[in-house]
Amino acid sequence: MLCSRSKNVQTLITQLAARPDVLYAEPNYLLCSTLQPNDPRLPDLWNLLNVGQTVGGIPGTPGADIHATDAWDTAIGARGPSSSASLDTGVDYRHPDLAANVWSAPAQFTITVGGCIDHLPAGTHGFNAITKTCDPFDDHFHGTHVSGTSRRSGQ
Repeated sequence: MLCSRSKNVQTLITQLAARPDVLYAEPNYLLCSTLQPNDPRLPDLWNLLNVGQTVGGIPGTPGADIHATDAWDTAIGARGPSSSASLDTGVDYRHPDLAANVWSAPAQFTITVGGCIDHLPAGTHGFNAITKTCDPFDDHFHGTHVSGTSRRSGQ
C-alpha cells in the first residue's frame, strides 16, 4: 500500500499503473460507517440514539444517550464473542429480539449463594438469585428491556 501527502489518488494510480512491475493499481479507500439496526422502533429509544427526536410528545436532547452507534461500529465484526450481564429482574430468553443471542451454559457449573451450593445444568441461561433457581426468566420485564439495550449496544 502506498500513501502520499503530496499526490492525489488519481496521480498515484496513473504513476503506479505506468510501471512495468505493476499489474494494476486501484485505490484502497478506508471507509467508516455508522452501523444501526434495522429495528423500526430504534427512534423510540433515546438511550441508544438521541438526536432530539420527539417520543411520546416529549422532545429529546441530542447526544443524551449511551452512544450505542459508536459501540456498534466497534463491536460488529469484532473477532470473538462478547458477553454482557444484566443484574436485574431476569430476561425473557424467548423474546424474538434476544433469543438467538442469550447466553447458554456450555457445560454444567456450580455457584454458591449465601452458603448454598447450586448446580446449574448445561443449557441454563443463568441463575435467579431471588428464587434461587436455574431459571432467570424475567418476572417484571424490566430486565428484558435492559438486556435488549445491552444487546443492541454491545452486539
